[in-house]
Amino acid sequence: MVFRRNSLLFLIFSLIFVSTSAQNSSSFTQHGSPLFDPMPIRLSPSVCTSETQTVIIVHSSVANFERREVIRKTYGEEKYRKKYGYEVIFVTGRKAENVLFDKWIHEESNQHEDILQGDFIDSYENITIKGLLWLRYVSVSCPWSSFVLHLDDDIIFDVNQIFMQLIDFKLDDNSVICLTTTYQSGEIVRDPKARWFVSYTAFSEDTYPAYCAGAAYLLLAERLPGIIREITKYEYIPIDDVVITGIARKRLDLNIHQVYPEAILRKDEDTVTEYFLNGWAVVGECLTIQCMTHIWRLITSNMTKRGRISRWPVNENGYNLFVISSILLATEGISAKENSRTSTTPEKPPPPKPARKRSRKKLYLVVPIELLLSQGHEPMYDPCGAALPEYQRIYRKLHSGRNFKKLVAESTR
Repeated sequence: MVFRRNSLLFLIFSLIFVSTSAQNSSSFTQHGSPLFDPMPIRLSPSVCTSETQTVIIVHSSVANFERREVIRKTYGEEKYRKKYGYEVIFVTGRKAENVLFDKWIHEESNQHEDILQGDFIDSYENITIKGLLWLRYVSVSCPWSSFVLHLDDDIIFDVNQIFMQLIDFKLDDNSVICLTTTYQSGEIVRDPKARWFVSYTAFSEDTYPAYCAGAAYLLLAERLPGIIREITKYEYIPIDDVVITGIARKRLDLNIHQVYPEAILRKDEDTVTEYFLNGWAVVGECLTIQCMTHIWRLITSNMTKRGRISRWPVNENGYNLFVISSILLATEGISAKENSRTSTTPEKPPPPKPARKRSRKKLYLVVPIELLLSQGHEPMYDPCGAALPEYQRIYRKLHSGRNFKKLVAESTR
């Protein structure tokens, strides 16, 4: 009787152990060989066409429904995708034995058709598998594309600056572009209990080659097959940015370039806002979806110093809101009366107001951009550089929802 009971307990324990081990390491052990097979696809997008010049790959956790929705309403919006010829694909895995998440992600995929889901547990240990999933998919399903822009789902970027300055830039065929940070070397973790553990058999060198931070980097689409080939030659390493932009890049003898000097990673919203306002960065990491929405409003209203006058925000009557000194307002042909929207006929000047005690005077005017250009002022952002504090105050008033219809002019006298 005791023998039967012990045998039954041993059988139950064995089944539990096997089941738990399979659940925790099924994806890793199954794909841990040097030449693991292509990952089965559960959900496939249908966005790439012959007009898709750039594919934006967004690494997203399967549970990040809200972040994906925010991205669709920001740089994933249709008018920007059509304007610059790109499409957005969200890459994710699956939750372990979670029927509810499976239902939700299927509904989301049916609605938007922009999700690429692999049949693996969505975990950090499988992040290189996620990378291989989109590398293979884009190389086969998006043959017309020239560029692949990889982003994390907490990244927001100035779509105008990236596509005007970067995609149009003539890159050589041997380039990997880092949009945030370039790590020139990195210590390899050999502790088997550590998160970033890599064995000597997987990578025997003392340090990693230079690689891009995985938050944002750009690849030439024609280099994807070579990257896939190099990754699958060797033992699995669960650090996708190191593998793709570091190890595989070096084995293919590709160069690595840091485009923007400032990296905005893991900073608070005020710091990210300051960097964008001053034109120090065009890519930033937002820890909340509110931050992403806030920075996107800043970008699309062209309130950053990198913006141009011709793209700066306009009010409901088509007037550009432009920070300008009183010297510019004093230019011949530009006066407060010419800037009046309510009257087109001469009027008597208003009675003089008592002098204010403040030494610096602020004028609130509306200046049509055509009038500025007719006076020979070039459509550049440089004139705004000296008035950045006033400019920021305008932005705060706009962002707070006030109906701000006038132009701030700071007297320089």
